[in-house]
Amino acid sequence: MLKHPTLDNVSIHLVGAGGTGGFTFTNLVRLLAGTDTPIHVYDGDIVEPKNLKRQQFGQNDVGKNKAEALIQTANATILDAPPIEAHPEYISDADSFLADVLINSDDRTPLIISAVDNVATRKLINEVLKDLPSYVAIDSGNNNQGGQVVWTSSALVTDKKNPFDNGILTQLANMFEVYPHLNNIEDNNLGIVRSCDEVVESEPQAMMANSRNGDIIANIVMSLMNDKELVGNVYESNLEDFTTKVRTIPA
Repeated sequence: MLKHPTLDNVSIHLVGAGGTGGFTFTNLVRLLAGTDTPIHVYDGDIVEPKNLKRQQFGQNDVGKNKAEALIQTANATILDAPPIEAHPEYISDADSFLADVLINSDDRTPLIISAVDNVATRKLINEVLKDLPSYVAIDSGNNNQGGQVVWTSSALVTDKKNPFDNGILTQLANMFEVYPHLNNIEDNNLGIVRSCDEVVESEPQAMMANSRNGDIIANIVMSLMNDKELVGNVYESNLEDFTTKVRTIPA
């Protein structure tokens, strides 16, 4: 079991408002309703008709920016939604994103969620994390067999083998340390994300992986904010046998 140091205040920065990002956003806005926890959503993509079947959009959203469309719907339908702000652009510059996170976090700990199917953007976010004094980061990905969610933190966490164990302080691995092959992928398309909808058109089970990832991410966020223990930092879902394997992988 993993016990993270208490997070008094966080600011949530969700990168990607498509498949996994849309499910994650909806979960978090409902769970954080009535609180002052700010949620910032970054995405430069536009809602297209093909997105309506499998993403969190309606017909009136076609032609709108995805981040803005999600937030408009949330403010109109969710009672006492938390403070939410759209950033209708792709993340393409590390310095700009770092400055934006710092400005919008104020005295809160940034909690950055990557919901993009784009290695270049993931690498950029990973570089930004190195310049933040403190952070929690969650990364997700999926394919037609399932999905994976990895969370890490700038803080050392207590890893306990059983309820009676005092545990040891551990630095958790990030997505690139858990899956080192990602470091070798050549990808210069910053901000250009392969649409989750394009994935599920050829791999229909990927939509279920998006939904599962969104549930896992929301559970991780709420557990950390409510000072609860987590089973591990790597969650791998298999849609063939409906299981989720959870592991703890140190850096």
